Amino acid sequence: MKQFWSKRRAMIGATAVVLLTAVCFGGYSLYQNHISSDVRHLLIAASDEHASETDVRQYILQVRPLVRTMRDKELVEEFENAMTLIEQIEEDKNVDQQEADERKGNEMRTSLGLDASGACAEEVRPILQEFREASNAKLKADLRAEAFKEIDACFAQQANEAIARLNREGENWSKAHNELNRVRSALGMPLLPNK
Repeated sequence: MKQFWSKRRAMIGATAVVLLTAVCFGGYSLYQNHISSDVRHLLIAASDEHASETDVRQYILQVRPLVRTMRDKELVEEFENAMTLIEQIEEDKNVDQQEADERKGNEMRTSLGLDASGACAEEVRPILQEFREASNAKLKADLRAEAFKEIDACFAQQANEAIARLNREGENWSKAHNELNRVRSALGMPLLPNK
């Protein structure tokens, strides 16, 4: 009989250790999958449509040391990725605007003179120098045609780059929108509408 009770105590002890381990692991898993309240508040503030770019950067700087759980880390990374994509979109828009302004003010294809200015100017400057120094009318006509060909090629390249940027802007906006909506959904905020 003593043997029976001692085996039973060993089984109860082993079962208790297994149950305690399972409860601890379950508690740890639950803890790692929740969002810390400090992180939640800062991400909600950063996700607000009325937050300025400076405010968002400050919130991100403040939230990094407060990350405690895996879920906190995932949300902060998603939010930072979305902000990086939005910054890339803004950079692409600025480049597009600079090129548009350059094309507006560009006087490369004036009557006879090819006043090279802007990004395409470097391609044409050597030809323009030869054009100015040439005395033969045929040579001038050939150089002028070559300069126009170089300018057209440069503008075509800029147009292709602009199209690639527009495509990248669309993809980045879609990715940023999805990531922000995942963060907002996890925080219990309303989702951003599709634009």
